[in-house]
Amino acid sequence: MNKTKNIKIIAMVGLICLALIVVVSAIRELTYTKIVDLYNINQVDTGLSGEEISDLEKYIWQSLKNSQKYGDDKDGIVALIRPSSFEKKIENGVALYRFLIDVDEFEVTYEISFGLVGNKGFYEPPTVTCPLPSQMKYPETKCIGTQTKLNVTVFDFDLPYHFRLNSGEYVIVTAAYSDDGQEYLNVEVSSCGDSGVKNMAREEVEEWLASLGHERDDYVIVISDFCDGSM
Repeated sequence: MNKTKNIKIIAMVGLICLALIVVVSAIRELTYTKIVDLYNINQVDTGLSGEEISDLEKYIWQSLKNSQKYGDDKDGIVALIRPSSFEKKIENGVALYRFLIDVDEFEVTYEISFGLVGNKGFYEPPTVTCPLPSQMKYPETKCIGTQTKLNVTVFDFDLPYHFRLNSGEYVIVTAAYSDDGQEYLNVEVSSCGDSGVKNMAREEVEEWLASLGHERDDYVIVISDFCDGSM
């Protein structure tokens, strides 16, 4: 009898613990607040997984933190995607995204762009840029982003530009600024110290500039040292 009674007690304790876990999980789900919520992302066909959307929200939160100067405990920021601005295309096996978001809390508009390679997630952080004044919901608010589209010739291009070398290395071209404010094209390729890979990347970028009708010597091209063992 005692053995049977003990089994019943253990079973009841187990059920109570399970019920508590379910209740705690439900409460946590109901009270959880995202750091950034891309509230209407379901209005566009992104094809992004839940994990990729969560990662994207974290990147946007970090960029906003840098520009708005808030603390690590800041959350509940609502960002609205403008469905009419959403673009997605596939080039050289890379899914390229570009769209505008409005963050009413800070009265700012940003253009978000990034590329995804297969199921590897974000190869590099998304680019968060200030769009043209005509695209801003609050043009009177000074926009502070990682880059800007104002009076910068390289932003006439469709940046970031993604492609692969014939040898398979993935290349990303973005616009950047030197310490003295001069613009240049930053080229990231997994060269792992191989100067030949860097040279091929430079030649491809120069040919791309020429195909757009620009003189190759008009732009400073910087190829950073980078090594991604998975590439």
